[in-house]
Amino acid sequence: MPAKIDFAKLTPADALDLGVLMEEEARQRYIDFAEMLEEVHHNRDAAAFCRVMVTNEERHGKELWKQRHERYPEAPARVTAEMLYDVEAPEQEKPSAFMTARGAMLMALDAEKKAEAFFRGAIAG
Repeated sequence: MPAKIDFAKLTPADALDLGVLMEEEARQRYIDFAEMLEEVHHNRDAAAFCRVMVTNEERHGKELWKQRHERYPEAPARVTAEMLYDVEAPEQEKPSAFMTARGAMLMALDAEKKAEAFFRGAIAG
């Protein structure tokens, strides 16, 4: 169970750290899905879409990391990966042997909506 994040106490540097960690969690999940879909289920189309998402999540994580270190180079990191679980990453049970590329895209869209809901909840307090 992830530790509860006190959003009222997050600094801008913390928010960027949180974003970087979320992108990395999602990137790793898509790597796992692509490998499983291709190697276990021989589902190249859905695996290919998951690889596209790996690239997207990696790029976004790098952009956030760059912003964080340009704006707050001296700020300590106070947010850890242990504070997160499934915030942006698709749920472990989502991919299936018969998933289409469109199904993989819808899975990714659901994950992005989940992340948006997380942040809306954080803003609302």
